[in-house]
Amino acid sequence: MKSNFDFLAKRFPEFAKIALEAEKYLKSDPNTSMYKSRLLVEEFVKLKLPRSTKVKLKNKGKILKRTFTTFPISEFNLIVNNGNSAVHNNSRSYRKAKESLNNMIPLIAWFYEQITGHMLILIKVRSY
Repeated sequence: MKSNFDFLAKRFPEFAKIALEAEKYLKSDPNTSMYKSRLLVEEFVKLKLPRSTKVKLKNKGKILKRTFTTFPISEFNLIVNNGNSAVHNNSRSYRKAKESLNNMIPLIAWFYEQITGHMLILIKVRSY
């Protein structure tokens, strides 16, 4: 099955696995899908802000926005909020899981470009 995150496989295979799981569980377990989406964002944040381990994820988003004006903060906040809702409120919303996956595409592409220095031209290969 094609994934919208296949571009991660070569450079970040462990992150590609998390993204594939987020896609895989969208319909059968939206709660897990939202959790995996949030987890992937958190892993990329660790690469960009490795020394900010005691800072809450929401605040790391604010730091990234102040540091990089192009940082997609609204996509970041949506994924973090939906992931928190999945973990802490046992949210099972298919709509929110789908929303997280759709917002994860530009956010993960931004992280990829920042970390690797390679510009991506994304073509959505899979609809949610």
